[in-house]
Amino acid sequence: MNAFSSLTSFGLSIFDMLVPDLMHEFELGVWKATFTHLVRILVANPGGDSVQGLNDRYCQVPTFGRATIRRFTNNVSAMKKLAARNFEDLLQCALAVFEELLDDPVHDKVILDLIFTLAFWHSLAKLRLHTDLTVNELKEVTRMLGRQLHHFTKVTCAAFVTRELPQEEAARGRRTAKKAAAGAAAGTAAPPAAQQPAPGARIKKFNMETYKGHSLADYAATILFFGTTDSYSTQPGELEHRRVKRYYARANKNDATGQMTQLERRETALLKISRAEHIPPISMLENPIPIPSVEPEPTGKSSKQKRKSRAQPKKVLPALDFADSESLPYTPPEAHYHISLSRNFHCNIPMWLPANTGDPALKDFLPKLQEHLLGRLLHPNWSGDGHEFSPQERSKILIINDRLYRHKVLRINYTTYDVRCGQDSMNPQTHADIMMLAPDDGAANPDQHPFTYARVLGVFHVDVVHNVPGASTSAVSIPFLWVRYFRLDRNFKGGFKRKRLHRVEFLPDAFGFVNPDEVIRGSHLIPAFAHGITDQFPPSLCRRKDELDDWKYHYVNLDMFMRYLGGGVGHYQVPVPDSEDVEEETDLYPEDEQPEEDELTVGPVEPPAGDDNDPDSDLDDDDDGPASGDEEGDEDSDEEGDPWAEEEEPNEDNLGPEDGEDIVDETSTAQFGYDDL
Repeated sequence: MNAFSSLTSFGLSIFDMLVPDLMHEFELGVWKATFTHLVRILVANPGGDSVQGLNDRYCQVPTFGRATIRRFTNNVSAMKKLAARNFEDLLQCALAVFEELLDDPVHDKVILDLIFTLAFWHSLAKLRLHTDLTVNELKEVTRMLGRQLHHFTKVTCAAFVTRELPQEEAARGRRTAKKAAAGAAAGTAAPPAAQQPAPGARIKKFNMETYKGHSLADYAATILFFGTTDSYSTQPGELEHRRVKRYYARANKNDATGQMTQLERRETALLKISRAEHIPPISMLENPIPIPSVEPEPTGKSSKQKRKSRAQPKKVLPALDFADSESLPYTPPEAHYHISLSRNFHCNIPMWLPANTGDPALKDFLPKLQEHLLGRLLHPNWSGDGHEFSPQERSKILIINDRLYRHKVLRINYTTYDVRCGQDSMNPQTHADIMMLAPDDGAANPDQHPFTYARVLGVFHVDVVHNVPGASTSAVSIPFLWVRYFRLDRNFKGGFKRKRLHRVEFLPDAFGFVNPDEVIRGSHLIPAFAHGITDQFPPSLCRRKDELDDWKYHYVNLDMFMRYLGGGVGHYQVPVPDSEDVEEETDLYPEDEQPEEDELTVGPVEPPAGDDNDPDSDLDDDDDGPASGDEEGDEDSDEEGDPWAEEEEPNEDNLGPEDGEDIVDETSTAQFGYDDL
């Protein structure tokens, strides 16, 4: 009997009203506990540099999207001030980071299989639109996850003697001191020294016998009954904590509650006025208010030095610098791509090419450009193979003033799997990787990967005239992308059955031009850190300023999950081949250790035997800190400060929206942690 028992006659059951909490149960529960124990395993791994390798690799993971994958801190293993969104990013990038951190290939395979299954389950559980296919897939992956967790516990966890991390030991010491102080205040005598645990880090084993792990089996049924998990997620409410923190920073700490209330009312009133007057954002104005320029301070150079500096031409790079400003006027969402119409940044092709003689990226630059432009003029609806026209035909393409106009940003509008409008922003200096449909070679090859990947080196447009009889004499403006192509590594098998990401590599001389209309959207390519870098390619303009060499391989991250799984309602159906020659699920265990049927589900099987493990649960060890989607969530932090203080974010270079881009509203799906797939 309970307080709601009187309503059972109306068909209400309180037990049917309780929905799972994905953020606290998985991101801050199962995955956080798994990641923490993986760090313990790396600490226990012979050699001692595995943890530092983990931190170094996470630091080098590139960002992606608008707050989809953020920059990681320098010390990820410490897990200081990490919120649920940070643990979500750690999971999405963990496959490439954890590869070969352990010397034993058996344990390395077990860990990578587990991480892939966790990411697979998380992507399915967080979808904003489900079909029968995805719900059935979630049920199957839940069963698979149970097997992987049991196998990880029996094989890998049993092979390492793991102890508390330094922050866990410090947190336990603070809890003990707090209990001792409370006992002293109550007059309770402290236990004798013989009964007190020995100082030092205790043995800490992986514990999956918790409610958070057991509740994973409830998600498929809950989605069928209540809908998608974003409908009842606690994350939007947790994200509102940041708004209160910003209000508090603007108050004078005297009657902060009243001042914060006034700020909120003022903001709401201004929002109502702007909506009533139909005032568009500044970025949507055709002629935004000009910002007065600041005169530079005199440098003290002599006239001779000034003449010498003017005589030395500045090296022209294909990508604009972050400090260069370029306006992007409003473009309707129906347009697939958006490039600025500015002509402020240009270079002279006959002067630029000789100035970079010997650069492999500029080999046959002009003939390739003429080939691309001529194909765009003659058949704008499809692309040629790059060897379609003769030199005489290419010479009929006249580039007005021999000028190549450079641009800073390319925006791509696309439709997400749940039939929403999404937009990616590609800047060659930051987010430069794109995906396109692979060219159709005319042969039915079921193993052909449907996508082609490339890195944008520059965003350009030129004014051209086709100098042939009957053609228009008016110049036509043609935008295009200068790219460096990737090639799928055929020696490596990736896919859902293999539980691995697809792997790509650079081609030596694979430089070319792409119609922006052919770009599907941006792609998140993570370096394959375990395979190192290659120095077979000489220095070139195609690299960013902070890059000296190329990574040998890159992994295609499955941020666009439904494009690879298939079945997205808003997607053009492109089948992605999956490797068939994989081990069966029963191969996870030796023949004499086949699990019983009840071990194939997520959840507790039997009470754990007594050992030296800390009685506090791995998955429920958040009693010393907030488990919030935006709070610091650092149970080991003993810093006492202002409870309303703004959370410190790691310093990054080139932060902020691109020129002409709107600042993302806090209610966008990306801020909630849901990427536009």
